[in-house]
Amino acid sequence: MVNIDRVRVLSLQIEDEDIEGFISIVSKLLLTINQAGFKKTFDKQERITILNIAEALGLDGAEECNLDVSKNPIN
Repeated sequence: MVNIDRVRVLSLQIEDEDIEGFISIVSKLLLTINQAGFKKTFDKQERITILNIAEALGLDGAEECNLDVSKNPIN
C-alpha cells in the first residue's frame, strides 16, 4: 500500500532591502494575535500560520515588537 500526501508550498523571495520591513510586519501580526484587548480578527488557522511564520523567522513572541496602542485604544 502506498500513501501519497499532497503538499502545497508557498515560497517567498524577499529582497535584502525589504527583509526588515517583512520581519516588522510579521512581528506586529504576532503581537496582535497575542495581545489581550485586541479584537480577534484572525481565525484559528490564520493564527497558527502567523505563529509558524514567526517561528521560522526566529521571533520569540510579542516582546519582539512595540506597538503604541495609546493613540487608538480599542473600546
